[in-house]
This record gives sequence, C-alpha cells and structure tokens, in this order.
Amino acid sequence: MDELSWPETVYRDCVFSRTRLPRQAYFGNARFERCVFDGARLRDLTSTGEAQFVGCTFRGKIQDVRFWGTPDRHAAALGRERNAFTGNDFTGADLLDVEFRNIDLHAQRFPGLPGYAVLDRVDRRVAYALAAVAEWPDDEIKGRAERSLRIGAEFAVRDNGGHALVSRSWVDRRLPPDVRDRIFRMLVDYSDDQQ
Repeated sequence: MDELSWPETVYRDCVFSRTRLPRQAYFGNARFERCVFDGARLRDLTSTGEAQFVGCTFRGKIQDVRFWGTPDRHAAALGRERNAFTGNDFTGADLLDVEFRNIDLHAQRFPGLPGYAVLDRVDRRVAYALAAVAEWPDDEIKGRAERSLRIGAEFAVRDNGGHALVSRSWVDRRLPPDVRDRIFRMLVDYSDDQQ
C-alpha cells in the first residue's frame, strides 16, 4: 500500500446473499453503495475501520460487528477524515453486539420497538437506570448490570454524541432475560422529569 494514497474499491448494487465472510475479514478502503447483505454471514467483523456503506440494506443476523464513521487508521492515505455511512437500512436485521462508532444513527434506518430504539441523552438515561439498579438485592446481577450500563454510556458519549442504538442485548447478555427487559424499558421510558 502506498502511504500517500490508497485506491478505493467500489461495490455498487451488489447482492451478498448468504455470503460467508470470514471472521475478522479486512475490508480495506472499500465503499459499498446500494448493496444488499441478505442473510450474509456478518460476524466478528471489527476490521471495518476504512470501509464505507451508503444506501445499503442489511437483512439477517449481524453479530459482533463494528462500523466506523471515522477511519481508525490511514486517514492520510485514504484522503478523508470521515467514512461515508448514511442511508443504510437495518430494519430487517437482528443486531447482536453491533457497534456504530462516530456514525449519525439518525441517518440510518433501524428496527424499532419493541426490540430496538435509537436513544438520545444516553448518559442521563443510564444514570437513571443505575440509580434503580443500585437498589437491587442480587450483587452479582447488580454488578454486571452496572458495568455494562457504564460502558454503554461511555461509548455513546465518546463516539456518538450521547446517542445509541439500544436493545435488550445492549447490556450484558449473561444477565437473565427479565433483567435485560427491565433495563431496556428503563432506558426507553426515561424522561427528564424522572431525574
């Protein structure tokens, strides 16, 4: 790779149907425009720091994937400070431990309630949930919930201006389902009147 420039590979109007991408596949300076990922195996993909996605549709299970709005390295060689990531449709996707870093969440389409919600003021919502969790009797569950909530809030504030896509799996998946449901409802139902 020439450090002065890194040519871009563009995938336009491609269909990745049931495509098996290897774990930790390195996308490089790839731009996907209006591509469809339909049941493609998108799992354990965290090396997408230079990839761009514009107007793509995602269907099926997506697990342990990280999408980046800013290149994690090589910005000078790429010739850009931001990755294009806009107009993508995730409404048909099941998102498990999927992270969106420095991405405008409101410029994408996500599944909605009852399973998912794009939330603002995540730090306030988490503070409210932490106050409730502090009253729980089970120290192990309380500890896991508190750690998970703090990490989620930290990423939301640092990477997305206090916004986050949350679901029941946003908190530690080792927590019992009813606990994850309670936390999810607290985050979604929070209002400034509850402070």
